[in-house]
Amino acid sequence: MSDDAAPAQPGELEHVTVTDDEGPPTCTIFPQDCSEEKLVTHWITAEESSFVALDRWQ
Repeated sequence: MSDDAAPAQPGELEHVTVTDDEGPPTCTIFPQDCSEEKLVTHWITAEESSFVALDRWQ
């Protein structure tokens, strides 16, 4: 696996949650130190129905 493809480590990710009147809240997660060129392909977005409370998994 190349350095570019290495999985993110805890604390290396940022997120933005967007809530508007047009649809459900969405959360987009992306690497903290990602260049603008890589940012267009290094992200994942989930809608509110995809979120799971962490205490459900304990």
